[in-house]
Amino acid sequence: MGIDIAATEKRSPSILSKKLEPGQTVVVDGVPISHWEQWKTFISEYELVCRAIPPFDRPLLVCIVYGVERSALPKGDITLGIAIWEGVLSEIDMIAYAGSRVRERGMKGVHGQLIATTVARLAQWDVVAADLLLDAETRELFLPERILGELADSYGWTKERPPSWSSGTVDIFDGRRQIHSAFLSLNDPTKEVRMRVWSSQASSLLPLIELHRRSLVRKIRHRLKLPVQIDAMVNRSMTP
Repeated sequence: MGIDIAATEKRSPSILSKKLEPGQTVVVDGVPISHWEQWKTFISEYELVCRAIPPFDRPLLVCIVYGVERSALPKGDITLGIAIWEGVLSEIDMIAYAGSRVRERGMKGVHGQLIATTVARLAQWDVVAADLLLDAETRELFLPERILGELADSYGWTKERPPSWSSGTVDIFDGRRQIHSAFLSLNDPTKEVRMRVWSSQASSLLPLIELHRRSLVRKIRHRLKLPVQIDAMVNRSMTP
């Protein structure tokens, strides 16, 4: 951008705005948390400078930051907008993503649907988790604690640290506050991870089982005499 970063006086928001082209967009990604306060101050000062620039000529500065508490974010102002990444992805989004990956591998039908749904229920909003689960063997996908535990380690999560939005362990998913499956794998007394696997299996397989049941009823109805007793249950009708 033609800015000499060695000179302190040339790092001001005013100089930056003059060096940028009208309407130009600059994206700053991966700001270290240790430097966030300095960036926060710079952004607030840049916002003041932009007020004097016509709206369509303002250079746009986009700063992407991770792991910062909401209370530490600057407040929105005349030329400053704050976008919170929360509740953005849904299960439909993740099923579509996992489904596209599954189809690339030639998995079709119920098998592909089961894999995609299981990945979506476990990964939820985390695409990195989805990719890891998609690369796993089917047996590991249905018993995912090892994969999830390794993912939690790579994120630096420990069970001693309470779940929070800023750490990535909590988000809003389909309108509900959910805890990341990898974080749950560290301490899951309610077996929520297993429940997520089971729910994906149930939603994919139970409709298929019901279709087979109806088909069997149609085939054997004329051979059975009602009522039919199965264990302690008496069936007086057979509905296809």
